[in-house]
Amino acid sequence: FLVKFNSSGIRQWGTYYGGTGGDSGRSCAIDASENVLLGGYTASDTAIASFGSHQISCGGCSLSNSDAFLVKFDGCTESYSQDTIEACDSYTWINGVTYTSSNSTAKDTFVNAVDCDSIVTLVLTINYTKNSTDTLKACDSYTWINGVTYTSSNSTAKDTFINAVGCDSIVTLNLTINYTKTSTDTVVADDSYTWIDGFTYTSSNNSATDTLIASNGCDSIVTLNLTLILGLNNPATSSNTKVYPNPTNGILSISSEDGQFGSSEVQVFSSIGQLVLSKKNVIISNKPTEIDLSALPKGVYILVINGEEALSKNQIILDK
Repeated sequence: FLVKFNSSGIRQWGTYYGGTGGDSGRSCAIDASENVLLGGYTASDTAIASFGSHQISCGGCSLSNSDAFLVKFDGCTESYSQDTIEACDSYTWINGVTYTSSNSTAKDTFVNAVDCDSIVTLVLTINYTKNSTDTLKACDSYTWINGVTYTSSNSTAKDTFINAVGCDSIVTLNLTINYTKTSTDTVVADDSYTWIDGFTYTSSNNSATDTLIASNGCDSIVTLNLTLILGLNNPATSSNTKVYPNPTNGILSISSEDGQFGSSEVQVFSSIGQLVLSKKNVIISNKPTEIDLSALPKGVYILVINGEEALSKNQIILDK
């Protein structure tokens, strides 16, 4: 056998030489071209000489008779190269090792086309996936970079794009959705009322709106519910209605002498003008109709009857 080692004592290659008979290597030398010359004797008739050699087979070989041989091997000069690679997060090289960080020292040796060692050094640059969070606030809805429109808060959606070093950049959405607020401003006033929108209303209104900015930064839409009652601040008992007993402990009787009211809406307002009770389609006639005020707290109230042909306002004292 013939084995080659490098200057560090590392085996470079090795081979057997001989045939089916007895073979013996006796000397080894290197010529000027660094080819390896091996000499000895052989009793093999096969696998000992290559085509074109001086003598293809052993001449009269036997157990006691051998031929000399001289064989030349290519000594092979080592070749060196670098494998320069960029990868994301990890890379499995030709040596079967998976690297998760940059490396410029790993080497691998393989036999090249002329059966000589070729030593490759790895020059690996590992770039990494980047993770970030996109924190946002929006009103009612938001269309993110992934094209999806969100109508509620979301902290799980992700999107991936390629960053400057060619690796994934993963963005997680942290979205807070606040909502437009709606409310109704219910107001009872005498004769006219100037609202937050700056307009002075001289008749009842339940459609006017005004938009403010709420504490969450979104719109706050207020709808006006205004009831204007002429002479609310100076109520008097109408001559064609009877409201009794007054003061009352809760049950109030209403009747009309001339029947002008018919089907009416009965409203009860607090002393500060807040509507606290409303009943529609109440028949007011010459027969008493009862209105139950017992659920209201003790105090002074204004009773308004909006009839088909008449209006009546009365101050009521609830004493219970």
